Amino acid sequence: GFEETDAEAVLVQRDVGGASTGVVTHHMDDVLAGGPGDGGKVALNLLKGELKCGSVTELGRSGKLTYIGLELERDGDQIDVHQSIYLQGLKVDGGDRSARKKVVSAVDIRQPEDGEVDLALMSVYRAMVGCLGWACNTRPRDRVWHDELCRWGHKPTARHLQAAAMVLQSMQQSNERLVLR
Repeated sequence: GFEETDAEAVLVQRDVGGASTGVVTHHMDDVLAGGPGDGGKVALNLLKGELKCGSVTELGRSGKLTYIGLELERDGDQIDVHQSIYLQGLKVDGGDRSARKKVVSAVDIRQPEDGEVDLALMSVYRAMVGCLGWACNTRPRDRVWHDELCRWGHKPTARHLQAAAMVLQSMQQSNERLVLR
């Protein structure tokens, strides 16, 4: 049987002892399956009776695959998921890097003060926060930045835009990834 997780659209198959033997998730009309050994293939085959499946691309015991901006690297039973290419492709305009501070604080993301809102920034701010949200798919610890910065999409300030740029630039410089075992 399968167990539905708290994560959106993820099913986990477990053996009698409770160990995960396969994981199946989807994005729009694509299904991803993985697990130790052939666990992902077994889990997907169990669902094929319930789902109409098209072509299947398989990531072997070692190799790399890029899928919707996610990079999957497999080495044996371990799969690393990251978004390095996506993040490096983002052009984050944050002004003069030498003059800017390097850490985002609560002051940077606080509520706008009178006269501070700049509606001309709305389009670029929302785009930047949207990119940040997508990048958080493989960086759950950074999700808090996205969630906080989303609050000001309807009344952005230069301070909020600079904070979003700093978070994205920090993500571009780190090599954080999800490790699935």
